[in-house]
Amino acid sequence: MRTINQTYQDAYRSKKRRKFAAIVAVYLAIFGAIVVGVFYALFFSQLMAVTDIAIEQKSFISNEQIQKTIDEYLEEKTFFIKRSNNIFLPNKEKLALLLAERFPVLKDIQVKKDHSHKLIVQASHREGVGIWCFKKQNACFYFDQEGVIFDHATESSGTLFLMVEDYVSSSGALGQLVTNTEQFSWMMGLQKEMTKAKVGLAKAIIPEELFRVNVKTTEGWEIYLSTNEPLSPQIKALSIFLANKVSMEQRSLLQYVDARIPNRIYFK
Repeated sequence: MRTINQTYQDAYRSKKRRKFAAIVAVYLAIFGAIVVGVFYALFFSQLMAVTDIAIEQKSFISNEQIQKTIDEYLEEKTFFIKRSNNIFLPNKEKLALLLAERFPVLKDIQVKKDHSHKLIVQASHREGVGIWCFKKQNACFYFDQEGVIFDHATESSGTLFLMVEDYVSSSGALGQLVTNTEQFSWMMGLQKEMTKAKVGLAKAIIPEELFRVNVKTTEGWEIYLSTNEPLSPQIKALSIFLANKVSMEQRSLLQYVDARIPNRIYFK
């Protein structure tokens, strides 16, 4: 049988528990309100939103085109939240890769963030050193010093760009290398060697025959070279031949000079 004192103590403890539970509930409500408020402030208000984008580049691509790509990226969602809602949501590396993929002319792309709601995009641009035409697909592209294709081109000739007509390879694609590293180095070396030999290079032709390149000179005649032999000795032999065996008047009558066999020159 319970005493009056025990009944009083039970009632007191029950009241104390209810009071504690009420206090905990109040604190949880306050904490929840703070969390919701902070979450809203960070991701749904303008407190941390991306409100400005600065683009620093000087390529033929307009800033408006780059801005459109960035806006599309920012409108995508991370965990159901638009990236534009918080300056910390955009991934700098992924955005740089996206811009490099979308605009191959851009290189050394850097994306920075500052504390004033601004994204800063900085990039240099590729400069064309040549035009590579894939004759099987009738497609021509500009390429830079690294051999990267960055824009479509029309077929041309002359000394301003290294002009290559490729009858072997399949068509390239924007952002890819125009050919393998070995062949590209050979072609860039050809341009330098022809300049040293003071022979104008109109175009280099890669025929279907293996290990061969035909060079069309600005004078109209051709040079046959081997990619299976060192380039410099072939051009040196050509220079000696032109200096000692052919006058300037006779050069205009040349059809070709074949320098593919070491220490031998054949011509017509």
